[in-house]
Amino acid sequence: MIREHPGEAWAAPLSLRPAQTPAQQELTTLLLAVNYELLGYPPAEAWMFADREMSTASGSLDG
Repeated sequence: MIREHPGEAWAAPLSLRPAQTPAQQELTTLLLAVNYELLGYPPAEAWMFADREMSTASGSLDG
């Protein structure tokens, strides 16, 4: 799988720039959630943190 995609395709979702397409946003959220799970967070919290990071990275504010 790594050979099929250039390095930029893997690095772009990990940078916290707002994704341009819904597919890119979903991939970025998934990668963030996986990173949180690898750090030891339960899946529900990992997704919550990933969603929160994506919403703040795209410029929206929580309330």
